Amino acid sequence: MMRYIVGTKFSAFFLLACGAVVRQGEALTGLQDMVKRYFNQLHTRYHLPNWFSRLRFTDTFAFGAERLISHQVGTWMISYADQVIVSGQPSKDAIGNLLYSSGVGKYTSIVYLNGTIGTGGKQTLKLSQYIWEHQSQRPNTHSFPIACPTCHHVYSWRSISSHLAGDGAAFNLKCTTKLANGEKCAGTWRVPELPSSSAVPSPYVGTWRVM
Repeated sequence: MMRYIVGTKFSAFFLLACGAVVRQGEALTGLQDMVKRYFNQLHTRYHLPNWFSRLRFTDTFAFGAERLISHQVGTWMISYADQVIVSGQPSKDAIGNLLYSSGVGKYTSIVYLNGTIGTGGKQTLKLSQYIWEHQSQRPNTHSFPIACPTCHHVYSWRSISSHLAGDGAAFNLKCTTKLANGEKCAGTWRVPELPSSSAVPSPYVGTWRVM
């Protein structure tokens, strides 16, 4: 089995860790350095215990959720294995379809490192960060809490209209809960502005953006 894995055209490394690896610059740089080191390893004849360093990852994925729940990305990993590992489609061509193949974007951003070998054996590693944007579920690519942090009522936010999230500017969500004393809850949540990015084309509801 290990001989087969070492000989495959594509191989992937999924880092199922807290999102600090993605959001902290020093940690993300360390991830890039690690991937470069393993990608640059040449395939040699199989023998233990050094087989791991010879796998040369072509693709690496890390996830930006603060408290990563693995089952959310498990289905997405299976889609990757089906399209890239089993069917042999290059991941750089499949990434758009993979991003829209599940609801993982509602939960986490995705960092994608893709290694390629060009003419003359030149090796390159490209890093892309994908974040899903949806007018009401993830405005400006940012998530917001289910419950108001002031009154703790669930799903109490005012509906996000197009004039709030349409231009990418930062805005405030306001709680609509009516308290026991008859007054309206003053709770708010600040949604940051849309980060500099471009859209990944798709006919589906919501839009993945790449930075």
